[in-house]
Amino acid sequence: MFFPLCQTFSDPEDNGVDAKGIAHRLSYFSSGVFYLFIIYSAIQLLIGGAGGSSGGGKESMILKLLEQEYGRWMVAAIALIFLGRAIIQMSIAYSGKF
Repeated sequence: MFFPLCQTFSDPEDNGVDAKGIAHRLSYFSSGVFYLFIIYSAIQLLIGGAGGSSGGGKESMILKLLEQEYGRWMVAAIALIFLGRAIIQMSIAYSGKF
């Protein structure tokens, strides 16, 4: 779970510091953040799930973000980053290069 974050800084696959290498390392970082968000959401469900609230953690975070001046743009940017990451993962899985 924390391995993608470690890959961002330690560069175990020797991607380098050129533009392509930094793009790879940023993709590792986005994966790590995504995994941490999943862990956070799961813990919130476990802790707050017995209280009867219906998914209040994620929804309230998004609502707070949407209330900001550029909130819609930030939510859209985050969604596009995760969509791009999902497309890359699907293409890697389809090509068999994993």
